[in-house]
Amino acid sequence: MEKNDDLVVVLGEFVLYGLGFSIMAPFGVLAYQIYWYLRIGEWEPLSVITGLRWMKVDWAFHPNEWIGLYKILNDMPLAFGIFIFTFFPLLLALWIVVGGSGK
Repeated sequence: MEKNDDLVVVLGEFVLYGLGFSIMAPFGVLAYQIYWYLRIGEWEPLSVITGLRWMKVDWAFHPNEWIGLYKILNDMPLAFGIFIFTFFPLLLALWIVVGGSGK
C-alpha cells in the first residue's frame, strides 16, 4: 500500500467512528432526559445553548452579538444539534475521502 492509501484508510476509519458517535450521542442525551423525567417527574428541556453553557462558553451566558443565532440554538434540542453538527461535517469528510481515493 502506498502512503496515500494508508491515509485514506485512517481517515475512513475516523469518519466511520465519527458517524457512529453522531448517531449514538443524541440517544444518550434523550436517555438522560428520560431518566430525569422518570426520577423527578419533570421534563428537562436541553437546548444547544444548554450544552454550550455546560462547556462554559461565555457567549452562551451573555450574548451581546449574534442574537438571532443565539435564539435559534436556544430553540434547537441538544440531541438534534449534536446530530447536525457532527453528522454533516463527517459526511463531507467521507465524501472527501472517497473522492480522494480515486475509486
